[in-house]
Amino acid sequence: YKKVSTYGSALKRVPDDIISMEMCLAAVSNNAWSLEHVPFDFLTKEVCLAAVSEDGMVMDLISEEDIIDEDICMAAVSSCGPALRFVPSNLKTPAICSAAVSKSGTSLQFVPDELQTVELCRLACSSYKEFIRYVPEHLKHAVLSAE
Repeated sequence: YKKVSTYGSALKRVPDDIISMEMCLAAVSNNAWSLEHVPFDFLTKEVCLAAVSEDGMVMDLISEEDIIDEDICMAAVSSCGPALRFVPSNLKTPAICSAAVSKSGTSLQFVPDELQTVELCRLACSSYKEFIRYVPEHLKHAVLSAE
């Protein structure tokens, strides 16, 4: 257990019959990508939330639709904005998209067109002007005129 809490990737060498929920939580809290080695029986919302809070890009490893919810998506994009690309379309809310773009302007490219607003596009471009390439044509003038 001590080794897993220090080196999350050590989880892959632990026999399934001695893995515990605490061990899985410790592993993903130390190394989010250890989620790949969490046995299905321990793949809970709590474990996934701990993993995406460490590194949102591990959303790519979560395929259980009944586990993915707004909490997990918000935690993922709050730790890594571009994780928005792994957020299911039905969970891309204005709040989640805004959190992603606030974390990283490049996340704008993963925001559905219908959720892109002038304010959100300005936020994305405020960190790096080149992100204007992710702004829909019909919003570019409004975004640029505010600068």
